Amino acid sequence: MKIILKEKKKLFDDIYEFNFKSDDIVNWIPGQFLQYYIDCKDDGRGTDRFFTIASSPLEGIIKLTTRFSSKGSSFKKVLKGIKIGTSLNVEGPWGKFTLIDSYITKKIFFISGGVGITPFRSIIQDLYLKKEKIDITLLYYNKTSEFIYKNEFDKNNAIKKSYIIGSVDKISLLENINVLDNQNSLYYISGPEGFVKTTESIFLNDLNIYKENLKSDFFPGYSKI
Repeated sequence: MKIILKEKKKLFDDIYEFNFKSDDIVNWIPGQFLQYYIDCKDDGRGTDRFFTIASSPLEGIIKLTTRFSSKGSSFKKVLKGIKIGTSLNVEGPWGKFTLIDSYITKKIFFISGGVGITPFRSIIQDLYLKKEKIDITLLYYNKTSEFIYKNEFDKNNAIKKSYIIGSVDKISLLENINVLDNQNSLYYISGPEGFVKTTESIFLNDLNIYKENLKSDFFPGYSKI
């Protein structure tokens, strides 16, 4: 399937948003991802990448939001420089980091590290456009105050949110979650692999949250928050 770049935005110094459209009908569940292919030199890290679709299907665009670094791969360097009108080949959508059927009756916590916010942006925006009232609390961790999509989340009064500068730890989680009252809540964790593993360990070993109530998705290639 081909998608065409319609808009590119610089959100922060190292974070860009790409908005694509397709002539084909693309159906995805918020939280899923696509596999992107780019004609670039293979530097040992491959010529394809997986990126979460950061938009809701109701928005009519495929939104890719990612961070770039000076030591980025050949793939990332080509991606950063693509021009409006460029077409890319993609496959998918795939992935199970989506709301489960019982989400309407459950309290939900989204725990995000850095660019791991993209699946949550997709899910939250989809619920907002559908005007669904779900009990969601967003805990958003980042290295700096440059929280992606913070302005959007702040305008959404249907969700509770906390922005935390620094690393995830037991203290910060307990400051935002009454664990005794939320043993049966759902906890979605997304971010760099180190962030996800640390958060899972705290929930399982320190806070005694049941494994079946955790749902995780990690982003390879990013440093720990």
